[in-house]
Amino acid sequence: MNSIPADMKYFTDFIFKRGGYILPATIEGKPLLKDEDSNRIKDFEKLKFWIKKDVKRFNTRPAAAGLLALDIDNRNGRNGFKYLSALDIEYRDNYYISTPRFGVHIYFFSDDRDYVSLELKPGVEIKSQSYLTIPGSVSKYGKYHSIGNPLSIKPIPLQLAGCLPIRSLYQEPTAPPRGDLALNKIYDILCRQGMSPANGNRNRFCFEMARFSRKQGHGMDSIISYLSFLQAPDFSIREIQAAVNSAYRGRAAR
Repeated sequence: MNSIPADMKYFTDFIFKRGGYILPATIEGKPLLKDEDSNRIKDFEKLKFWIKKDVKRFNTRPAAAGLLALDIDNRNGRNGFKYLSALDIEYRDNYYISTPRFGVHIYFFSDDRDYVSLELKPGVEIKSQSYLTIPGSVSKYGKYHSIGNPLSIKPIPLQLAGCLPIRSLYQEPTAPPRGDLALNKIYDILCRQGMSPANGNRNRFCFEMARFSRKQGHGMDSIISYLSFLQAPDFSIREIQAAVNSAYRGRAAR
């Protein structure tokens, strides 16, 4: 790939004009560089530089361009398309990206609310501050394709907006005064307060445990390591890392 693929160029032009950026990633989707301004790709010249280095996959944070996305999958018993149907959302009327494993990334114009990135329902993930692969990218499973025109992106539907967790309104578990409470004790407290890492709630549980544990002085790595027992074929360590990272970004940026 010596030139910018057409659907990647069209999408990134839209992202750049809205003040967003992309980052180079590995073929598995992990960012190659830290997300800091000097590493962010905000123009075609820098994008071509990385393409010439044979990078085939790039990520973006939708919120940086004033967007929110839904990552919809239908595999391993998780059918996110059923949830869309239940909300009467027809994604084909909007701009979306088809993924190599028969999922879709649906983009909406966001507002000034700080939406939390997590698993909303089985097969449905909210992508706001978390990474999402852009069209024209290639993974080990195949290519990501644009369907439609980014200019046809619509605002978040009202029936969906009412289901999205907002960071400022997201009630944190009641925590005791800071005192290096052990992670297993924090886990037990969350469960006693009615929160469970059951299927469909694992991202939210990881996010809440990270926020709770952060206040007790625990580092990100120790939390991710502790929560690694939640890994399953349909819930990878990357998803745990993303939920924990989201909790810590909330403290650093706001």
